[in-house]
Amino acid sequence: MDTCIAVAHALPERIGVVLGVILALMIMTRERTQDVYLPGRSRASSGHEVPAVRSMPELFKDLFKVLTSPMSLVIIGSIMLERVAAGMLVVVGPLLTVNQLGFSAAQFGQFFGLMTGTVAFLGLAIGPLVDQFGGKRILLTGMFTAGITLMLFGMSEPLWTSVPFFIGMAVIYLIAQQAVFIGIISQCMNICWAKVAATQFAVYMALSNLGRSIGARVYGGMAEQVSYADTFLIVASGMVLAAFVLMFFSEGKQRLRLAAMQGS
Repeated sequence: MDTCIAVAHALPERIGVVLGVILALMIMTRERTQDVYLPGRSRASSGHEVPAVRSMPELFKDLFKVLTSPMSLVIIGSIMLERVAAGMLVVVGPLLTVNQLGFSAAQFGQFFGLMTGTVAFLGLAIGPLVDQFGGKRILLTGMFTAGITLMLFGMSEPLWTSVPFFIGMAVIYLIAQQAVFIGIISQCMNICWAKVAATQFAVYMALSNLGRSIGARVYGGMAEQVSYADTFLIVASGMVLAAFVLMFFSEGKQRLRLAAMQGS
């Protein structure tokens, strides 16, 4: 633990450097050959014009139309279920480790920061997997893995004081959550309608964050009625249910619907 804390002290500076490099790469990367680095430069035409929204009422009309399409509603339902469950765990985690396992608040923050930072680097390997297997499969795998891990953890209360067991479960869960996070972004980007893509994607991400806030609020209302073990089982059930809902999602059907909307 002392070694972990020592590494955690040096982590923020290193993360800042890495984030700076990533930001520079994002700024210097062009998605299309006609894109320019700075405004005011000449821009070559691609021959493929994206239809523009002509007014705010039209924007909201088109946004409502695409957000309420069947496959969009399916993925919104799945994401909200998973995010609400994950939001509950955001509150439960610190309470369990500090009140039950003997961590100090500072130790938990440093230890958790070290783990999440490490897992974030491991998450870089998930991107190519999304390209190979698709966002839906990665998202399903992450949800099922997180759900099963939490279910096993909730059923193994006598082992919670074992540091190797606790760390092992935490790492597996965090990797699964990284897959969920990347899968959500990938899948939501793939089902956006070019006409309102930026706003549509922003709504998906806002709903994702809203789900976590709702989850934290839900746990606050039930904390005195349920044990930590029961809470983990409830959270696990929510994630498995989210994966079940996602199984009804079809990116192909969504693309067909977008094509029909484009022609209407």
